[in-house]
Amino acid sequence: MRRGEIVGYAGPNGAGKSTTIKLLAGILGPDTGAVRINGLDPLADRRHHVGRIGVVFGQRTELWHDHPVRASFEWKRVVWDIPPDRYRRMLGELSELLELGELLGALARELSLGQRMRAELAMALLHEPDLLLLDEPTIGLDVLGKRRILAFVKALRERGHGGGHQPRHVGPRAAGRTDRHGRPGPCRLRRRLRHPPSTGVQPPPAHPGDLRAGT
Repeated sequence: MRRGEIVGYAGPNGAGKSTTIKLLAGILGPDTGAVRINGLDPLADRRHHVGRIGVVFGQRTELWHDHPVRASFEWKRVVWDIPPDRYRRMLGELSELLELGELLGALARELSLGQRMRAELAMALLHEPDLLLLDEPTIGLDVLGKRRILAFVKALRERGHGGGHQPRHVGPRAAGRTDRHGRPGPCRLRRRLRHPPSTGVQPPPAHPGDLRAGT
């Protein structure tokens, strides 16, 4: 992939689209061959690699269920050691692009599916990754919701924030939203990362107001 390129990944259910995302994210390793992103092996160099990518799985969430969205964002700022100036800049840009507004103060469990996906995308991009991996980012959304997410990916590229990888064929208009498409090929998995390296970081406090910068 070239920097700023958006690549679609199409195939039937069970073809290996989500598996490919896990290979690129360093969650799985190939049985044969090699995976390289920015010169790194995603599995062997996982600690360094994950700091340079953003990942969104449409059927999973990084947001803390009983906390305001902003608390999850602040938690990531502390855990990922995002410089305050970069964090403020990215939060401002993403809030504008994704129209987060009042969503930042809402509890994650109170968000609609479309609102949650907008918050998930913002959280994945707060550290300004080189590569954004999206696995079913529009699953369950209506037509307008899907168009909104895909338009955001385009707008993100126009602002110069890394590349995009759209693994799912989400409708006939997807082809108009990507620069090129790929299809999964046959592969076998070497091993699953069953116990990811511990970061030693604790989850957010019971009361988000207790979260202090630098703690």
